Amino acid sequence: MKALITDLGGIYLNISFDLAIKRWAHLNHSAPAFIRNNFKFDKPFADFEINKISEAEYFDHLKKLLDLNLSNDQIIDGWNSIFIN
Repeated sequence: MKALITDLGGIYLNISFDLAIKRWAHLNHSAPAFIRNNFKFDKPFADFEINKISEAEYFDHLKKLLDLNLSNDQIIDGWNSIFIN
């Protein structure tokens, strides 16, 4: 799957990463606070945004970072939940 996503900086789209955190916590049966406290806009995140690492590589990083026992489809499900409207 290919997609072009432009960072609109919250100007045109209302987004909330907290919605992804809550969705992942629900699917993973874990505390949202743990995921919230450990999620980082780190180098792998930056590398993923500019296509330096693959989706699978970034998702593997997230699974380790956040102790997620989720499929890649479940991570995408959570990620897609960030859009408020």
